[in-house]
Amino acid sequence: MIDAVMPQRGEDKLSTWTLDNGMQVLVNEDHFAPVVALQVWVKAGAADELDPEAGVAHVHEHMLFKGTSRRGVGEIAAEVEGSGGRINAWTSWDQTVYHLVLASRHAEQGLDILADAVRNSAFDPEELERELGVVMEEYKRSQDMPGSRVFKAMFAKAFKQHPYGRPVIGTEESITGLDREKVLSFFDRFYSPGNMALVIVGDVKARKLRSVIDDLFGDFENRPVERPSRATEPAQAGTEFEALHMDVKESHLALGFHVPGANHEDVAALDTLAWILGGGESSRLYRKLVAETQLVNGVNTYAYTPADPGMFVVTASMDDSNLAATLPALLEQITPLLAGPVGADELRRARKNLQTDFIYQRQTVQGQAREAGYLLTVHEDLDFDRRYIERLDSLTLADLQRVARRYLVADNLTVVSLAPTGSEVALDKATAVEAARVLSVAVQSQADEKAEAEARPSAPSRSTTRHGSDTEPRLVTLDNGVRIIVQEHHEAPLFSIRAAMRGGLLAESKSDNGVSTFTAEMLTRGAGSLDREQLARQVETMAGELGGFSGRNSLGVSGSFLSASFDEGVDLFLDVLLRPNFPDDEIEKTRHELLQVIDNREDATSHLAFELAWRTVYPSHPFGMTTVGEKETVQAMDKAAIENFYRRALDPTSLVVSVVGDVQSDDVLERLRAALGELEAPADAFVQPPAADAPGVVQKVRKAVPREQSHVVVAWPGVDLHNSDRFALDILDAVLSRQGGRLFRELRDKRGLAYSVTAFHTEGMAPGLFGGYIATDPDNEQPAIDGLLEQLALVRTELVDGDELERARLYLLGSYDIALQTNGAIGDEMLFNELYGLGYLNGRQHAERMNAVTPEDLLRVAQRYLDPEKVTIAVVGP
Repeated sequence: MIDAVMPQRGEDKLSTWTLDNGMQVLVNEDHFAPVVALQVWVKAGAADELDPEAGVAHVHEHMLFKGTSRRGVGEIAAEVEGSGGRINAWTSWDQTVYHLVLASRHAEQGLDILADAVRNSAFDPEELERELGVVMEEYKRSQDMPGSRVFKAMFAKAFKQHPYGRPVIGTEESITGLDREKVLSFFDRFYSPGNMALVIVGDVKARKLRSVIDDLFGDFENRPVERPSRATEPAQAGTEFEALHMDVKESHLALGFHVPGANHEDVAALDTLAWILGGGESSRLYRKLVAETQLVNGVNTYAYTPADPGMFVVTASMDDSNLAATLPALLEQITPLLAGPVGADELRRARKNLQTDFIYQRQTVQGQAREAGYLLTVHEDLDFDRRYIERLDSLTLADLQRVARRYLVADNLTVVSLAPTGSEVALDKATAVEAARVLSVAVQSQADEKAEAEARPSAPSRSTTRHGSDTEPRLVTLDNGVRIIVQEHHEAPLFSIRAAMRGGLLAESKSDNGVSTFTAEMLTRGAGSLDREQLARQVETMAGELGGFSGRNSLGVSGSFLSASFDEGVDLFLDVLLRPNFPDDEIEKTRHELLQVIDNREDATSHLAFELAWRTVYPSHPFGMTTVGEKETVQAMDKAAIENFYRRALDPTSLVVSVVGDVQSDDVLERLRAALGELEAPADAFVQPPAADAPGVVQKVRKAVPREQSHVVVAWPGVDLHNSDRFALDILDAVLSRQGGRLFRELRDKRGLAYSVTAFHTEGMAPGLFGGYIATDPDNEQPAIDGLLEQLALVRTELVDGDELERARLYLLGSYDIALQTNGAIGDEMLFNELYGLGYLNGRQHAERMNAVTPEDLLRVAQRYLDPEKVTIAVVGP
């Protein structure tokens, strides 16, 4: 079996202890990158609330970083980000978690901030009033998201007694009714050290931190926690149904079955069943409903197993005309799990992927910390992962059938549909109950005796890292121009392999807009001797990932595999890169999928606002087009056009391949030389289009969409990757963005105009955009626009303070280190820097160039690029 138990990496060291006041402490030393994750887990969430205070746990997530007796409003975020870190929090039904990730040299400072926040939050009345307005904007944002509405409705319908039926964020009525008294009451009841766990993972020494932790948390007085009892949800007596309607283009359907909580012995089997049903492209639901019949646009399956009993969830999105047919089609794929055993190969594939997930998620200190916190506070057992993996290894086909027959039954089912307002598609409770009868019929059948007698499959061989030391990155250029970058990292038994070439929007015109995305989607729809299904099955049998990608500047292939599957993984990668088949039937299926995406654009309101801004700033340049294309161009695309585009893209003089991870460099170079060395350059290779003219006047554009919020983008043309001003613009972006940035402080903290507000800076081989974004109540639309323009105007007229500049600079430098924790991220950075002409080691100059930026540089670029007479204002909303 795969050894995935804490800690992950061979040299890591795990220490745990409990302070005298009952606070649990876990420190896992991981010295791969100079970063550390710090988390405080409070064992209280939305399910611990009383009905009149619904949403109060989530309000704490907002308020604890809003100021203490030592630090004023905005100072906590500014201090963390000035230490190169990020700060955030999340709330669930069972816990509230406050987390920092920052440069490890600032670990003690980060601990001081966390201790101050959880012990000394001020809950200033005026700040609380403003923040409750922000929470209401977050609630409205969730109401504009179909998936969020469906999830909340399903749990409300399924949990009529247990508090999991209340949404974590609360309701509009409960949020409006919250006040300081209710907030302080919840804090006093649950924010006690005996009800908390401190989790630290990263480049630190536990021995050195012990005294620091004791000084910061040791005198935190413990108080008894009187947790309200949670009502036990009665067994459901029949299929439940709820129908929702919303102004959207796409319909949604969710099925939920009651299942036990996180510590039940059946959880491993439920996770396995979820993976078999919808875990990948070889899964039953994806293969049948997406790839074969195209009845649905997307499908997902997971076992949600929190502390108390949860739900086995199946979700799907589809064209409205297919809503009624989707429910029986989903149930038709679930029924065989009850009537007979799954295939042995399905079980092996699911087991390996679930085991490998532990390795992938532990590539970052944040992922390790989140897992450790869950082990401490929910499982209350640091060895739970090992026991979970042992259960996976011991699962039989009979076990899966037994668990399916126990939980995936009609009386245990809740169905929620969401259809466009005015839809004439009939789906009601009577229809849902009738459709679910197939589950009852399957359960009444005799359990398959063959399944009961099935021998337990042997455990997979243990994955181990290869011997060898990490190496410096190495670039080799083949005679035909192909560039290969390889770097050995042996800390985890994984490797990433990427290939990128010129493509994306810069290789398109208005007549073939979307061809790069179409081509990228087609790369894994059949390659070499394998069709789509065979390719997906082989990748998932290795617990790997393989897919095409396309954006504004490039096209390529991305893969990640266990190092034990090096030969097989590289073979599949090269088949997809060099020998895609572009089969006719898959072209038609891909066309259908892309047309669905185009038809449903309006459902993603913020994305629509940015598309509108790009199109308005760059009306005659490829960057003004959408990456997915337009209906007319996608409908007209044929096999010849796709093959011709890829022939031109696969140009050895622009092809770059990176391989990073637990590999041997000589093996990599030998394989890739042989496979890529004979590629020939096309005579009609892509030529980059000329730069676009900048707008000369103020442009205001609006798209009316019925939503709870207005989404506003203000934008100007930016710079390309080869313009040295991009470093000053990056820092200016950071001055304005972040929780400690100007836009957040002024428009969210002080004025309460929004939940989501930020600046942005995009750049590529051609100039991108610089600007700001805010989502706000429609009644506050004009004040929000004025506020954005006001803050953006200030950086044109006043020098940014040196301390503010330094905080932004340190934030960017810290974010850079945080981002480069995985093989894929390291490989991508070198790959794209080389492809875009910056040099694969360009990242090593990042700090030097950031450190060279002055306040005068920020003023200069703001005055040059942020001309108020040439701004574009794009609004999407009611």
